[in-house]
Amino acid sequence: IARLHGHCFTGGLELALACDILIAATNTKLGDTHGQWGLVPIWGMSVRLPERVGNSMAKQLMFTSRRISGATAHEIGLVDFAVPEDELDSEVARMAAEILMNSPGTNRRVKLLIADRSERTRIDALLHERTLPHGLPEDMAERLAGG
Repeated sequence: IARLHGHCFTGGLELALACDILIAATNTKLGDTHGQWGLVPIWGMSVRLPERVGNSMAKQLMFTSRRISGATAHEIGLVDFAVPEDELDSEVARMAAEILMNSPGTNRRVKLLIADRSERTRIDALLHERTLPHGLPEDMAERLAGG
């Protein structure tokens, strides 16, 4: 989970984009300023930003070095949630607690399935998912028994 507040530019944004869930304060300032400094992304910006916001919006943000607010970042899909700054810590804690209530083994496998999907055709990804075990022996029985 990336907790974003203050300024999140260039390398900081590249680092945040490597996270699974991005939560920003509405007043956070985000942007890719590589172009402003004559730099080229090397930490995944050219792949991860278009995955989040689409090619057209990624080009707009990257070509212009435009800074946007956390609220705008949420509107365009760059971040998953934008909350007032005074609610940021509680929102991050709520999300973490919600994730931790679930099977870590399942979450780990789901994360791998989603990442692997981009390397496969849709049909291949669906078939691959079916070849995996239907449960995780290390915690499935305990979770099913606990209700």
